[in-house]
Amino acid sequence: MATTNIKNYNVTPYYDDFDETKGFHRILFKPGVSVQARELTQMQTLLQAQIDRFGKYAFKEGDSVINGEVSLDVERDYIKVEPSFTHSSTTHTTTAALLTSLVGSTLTGQTNAVTATVVGVEATEGSNAHTIYLKYTGSGTGNTFKSFVAGEVLQSNASGTPFVKVGGGSGGASIAATNPVGQNAVFNLKEGVYFLKGNFVFVPGGSITLDNAGDKYSNTPNNIVGLQVTESTVSSAEDTSLVDNALGAPNFSAPGADRYAITTTLVKSASVTSIAVSNFVILAEINNGIMKVDKTDNPDVPLDRRLAKRTFR
Repeated sequence: MATTNIKNYNVTPYYDDFDETKGFHRILFKPGVSVQARELTQMQTLLQAQIDRFGKYAFKEGDSVINGEVSLDVERDYIKVEPSFTHSSTTHTTTAALLTSLVGSTLTGQTNAVTATVVGVEATEGSNAHTIYLKYTGSGTGNTFKSFVAGEVLQSNASGTPFVKVGGGSGGASIAATNPVGQNAVFNLKEGVYFLKGNFVFVPGGSITLDNAGDKYSNTPNNIVGLQVTESTVSSAEDTSLVDNALGAPNFSAPGADRYAITTTLVKSASVTSIAVSNFVILAEINNGIMKVDKTDNPDVPLDRRLAKRTFR
């Protein structure tokens, strides 16, 4: 039985015929003998196999190794906003580009003077309205209001000081009118390093909005959240930074070696049965807004204690 499952590149044009049963552990280059491309690739395979074997002893597939903490927020404030509206005799249109420009800006309610910082946005998709995610920073006139209200016009301090309008209220007949103000759930992942496919892979941070049976405006979501792992081969035709730069500048007439890449995407699923297990690493299960994380191998415990626990088993 094979002891490593690292990517096999015994295909054209690499022909890396690594075979662990032969017991080869070094490639010994000799003067006067041409260096083969296969040997240069296989030299990396030999070392990667060792890393993979140690990784399997110390970690499970999908374990976080450095940072990569996860968290669940079921009280993220949101507002749905109208795609178009009239304010002070002027018609305003809320486009996806305008939404994006609002991230990081402060919104001020023109009715109650409540203020909030925009922490994220999602443009209209299917039956979902334009949505802005917020962190409230001021309670407004008389400190009596804690959130924006349906139908309220808001002004941003972003470039151009644009206006948006909360759904609902008088004349609010769009898809933004249903539950225009509320709270939903978001899963957060901090950047870190995870053990994936026999490698210690950098995983960027990110966030994903959760849902309950497709309703993303619920704060009692039911989701499986994880990393979709993609293995690929990248050539200099796809990434021009791989061409020869020996003279200090890219030489587009001298293509470079290909690269083996592992990338991840933070995704969610309604159930385990809909997951392609071989390429999906589960980070957490969320049931009715409660998160369950696999603690079999806790990265917060020092490595020597984790190894001792495995040895004891």
